[in-house]
Amino acid sequence: DVAAALRCPTLLVHGAKSPVLTREMAERFAARVPCVELVTIEGAGHSVAGDKPDEFVQVVDAFLGKVLER
Repeated sequence: DVAAALRCPTLLVHGAKSPVLTREMAERFAARVPCVELVTIEGAGHSVAGDKPDEFVQVVDAFLGKVLER
């Protein structure tokens, strides 16, 4: 319920191989919270920034670029 009240742009970066946050869980969260943008990084586990740092930076950079254009 708390997350559903979010109104600010929010990025959820999901590692496709995460044993902690499954794709289904991430998709349910994103569907419930309209301001969430979900991006799944293939080949990454739960620590996306550690597993796929270049992809993580690209996704965050693109998200911030969109948010800062507003």
